Amino acid sequence: MTAVFVPTTKRKNHLKSHMLIHKDALKIKTYDWCRFYSYKAKRKGHLKLHMLIHMDASEITTYDCNFCSYKAKRKDYLTTQTGFIKMLLGNDLHLQTLFISDKTQKSSKDSRCVSEVVAP
Repeated sequence: MTAVFVPTTKRKNHLKSHMLIHKDALKIKTYDWCRFYSYKAKRKGHLKLHMLIHMDASEITTYDCNFCSYKAKRKDYLTTQTGFIKMLLGNDLHLQTLFISDKTQKSSKDSRCVSEVVAP
């Protein structure tokens, strides 16, 4: 698939890997492809937040990760990211998680990872 996309970051290789994890979310079990996200994924709440941003950016109001919070404040970041992922996935795969969006609520589901993303 060929898509015209102007990334909001200069780290194009990183962005490419970042998109691939969403494209193949059902297959990916580890985060060896990126040291930054490998570290971040180990922090409770970050992965939950990360997946929710791409599920429905319009409903996200809080950010418990400084990096995501910073990036989200940059104009067009959330819109561009979710739009590009939709271009890759189309309507064939819908990312779904069991996570709750309110980080003030605690659940035993908080420790679950991206391997539990499911297709309808």
